Amino acid sequence: MNFLLVLKQVVTLFLMMSVGFALKKLKIMTSEVKSKLSDILIWVVTPCAIISAFSVEYSAERIGNIITVFVAAVIGYAVALLLCLLFFKKQPVEKKGVYRFCMVFGNAGFMGFPVLQSIFGSDGIFYGSIFVVVFHIAVWTVGVSMLRQGRSRKEILKHVFVNPGVISVAVGIVLFVFKITLPSFLAQAIDSFGSMNTPLSMLIIGSIFADTNLKEIFLSWRLYIVSLFKLVVIPLIMLALVKVFNMSGIATNIAIIECGMPTAALSAILAVKFSSDAKTAMGAVAVATLLSIVTIPFIVWLL
Repeated sequence: MNFLLVLKQVVTLFLMMSVGFALKKLKIMTSEVKSKLSDILIWVVTPCAIISAFSVEYSAERIGNIITVFVAAVIGYAVALLLCLLFFKKQPVEKKGVYRFCMVFGNAGFMGFPVLQSIFGSDGIFYGSIFVVVFHIAVWTVGVSMLRQGRSRKEILKHVFVNPGVISVAVGIVLFVFKITLPSFLAQAIDSFGSMNTPLSMLIIGSIFADTNLKEIFLSWRLYIVSLFKLVVIPLIMLALVKVFNMSGIATNIAIIECGMPTAALSAILAVKFSSDAKTAMGAVAVATLLSIVTIPFIVWLL
């Protein structure tokens, strides 16, 4: 994995984001448009990208890599969730939960898929989607419990397995394991929708930047702690664990890169949904995403 190649890809993603930023400032990308595009991305485009990625030849090696990514993701989230409890103990409840959520959960799909695809091709999305399954389970259980105010556990848990990420991975695994070949016209349609994942994701993230007060955000030292923890500390711990257990290969590399993705845009959406501190969440997304232009190539270089 060439450092300059990855840097070039990350810069390309930021150029796409700048278009979303400009469209928002020009009032073309209104809040309503952004909301609808997010729905299209979550319910159509990303699931198609995942299903398309599973349209590969079955092999025992791939099964082994799937298990490796899944286990590594569980370990990564467990480590992050335990360590984040050491931070922001004196902050108000509504801020404490947001800070910690933003330290743990990254843009595994919106940002992760484009980065992994640029490095590993379709295999990046294939294995990255397994990481996203763990992401969804962790977000809708432990993650939401950090943010929720008055929501019942039953209401939260019903979203754990009934969400587009998990459903599309389940469909993909069935196609992969049972060696099912889709009709060419259907496969082509799914591939075409899936190819929209990168540009559409970047447009939406860019428009989120336009909704933030960048000057106020970049003067908040707490957001830098959140970002450095998410972008550097956790992937370095994962890298150390991989070295200790003498592991290597595409599966562990993908898990480490995913652990180093910037704070999930979903954090701001869920903060609004559960009446938490959405402004802080938006700031964390902006700071971490901008810093990731340096940290993502750095982590890849270390690998």
